[in-house]
Amino acid sequence: MTAPLVPPTPFGEAWPRVQLSAAPLVRVVAQVRFSQVLRVSDEAFITPFQEAIRDQYPELSRELQQQVVITDKGAQPGFAATIWRFRDPASGFQVSLAPDFVALDTSSYTDRHDFFGRFTAALDATAEHIHPGLATRLGVRYVDRLEGESTSRLPKLIRAELLTFENVDLGSGVLQRGISEAEFAVGENQLKARWGLMPPETTHDPSIEPSKAKSWILDLDASTQELGSFDAPSLSSRARDLGDVVYRFFRWVVSETFLEEHGGDL
Repeated sequence: MTAPLVPPTPFGEAWPRVQLSAAPLVRVVAQVRFSQVLRVSDEAFITPFQEAIRDQYPELSRELQQQVVITDKGAQPGFAATIWRFRDPASGFQVSLAPDFVALDTSSYTDRHDFFGRFTAALDATAEHIHPGLATRLGVRYVDRLEGESTSRLPKLIRAELLTFENVDLGSGVLQRGISEAEFAVGENQLKARWGLMPPETTHDPSIEPSKAKSWILDLDASTQELGSFDAPSLSSRARDLGDVVYRFFRWVVSETFLEEHGGDL
């Protein structure tokens, strides 16, 4: 029996996938945080890590991220963390390595197999060359955005439960901005969901480039903190499970019309 296109609930078993040739994704991130390895700031220490991934990510840059500590005297500068960025300009993928995390992110997502295959390779290189002790948090985040004319058709594209004033006759009023947020426990995992309407040239998150047009965003971040030692195969498997949590919620949110208009092979 063929599964219906829309899940009956936002959480449950992994949902069959529909490949979208024009998915409205603006950013996808997978990240593992781990107990600090201060030597990551040392160029000589991270050289073997770079060599392990350099064929796929040929560009390297170094950033310093200044942390701020709140004390009784106010905000004070804290530890300045080095973040290494390994980029592939051709594919739009980037691996980031810091003393307490490794991450893969892209604004050019194509499919799940490619993304999690790349993340697995980054985890393997981290385990082999950085040797983290404990993995403290694993997260997978997908950010979708509808822009321009699509925002006038939201009731046809998005489940009514996620449309508040977007689905209401406001008379002479016009909704300019409205962001909602919810957090869910999903077994041993968590899902943080943010969604809503944004005016042009604004963003709900500084890490997301704003749209030039009015937009509606769906930002889904699944995570877990029950991890233990940094075991690359286990982390890779659990990252895919988090991807399943995100995907089922996404499919519960969007309509069949949404899938059709974004190139779904139905």
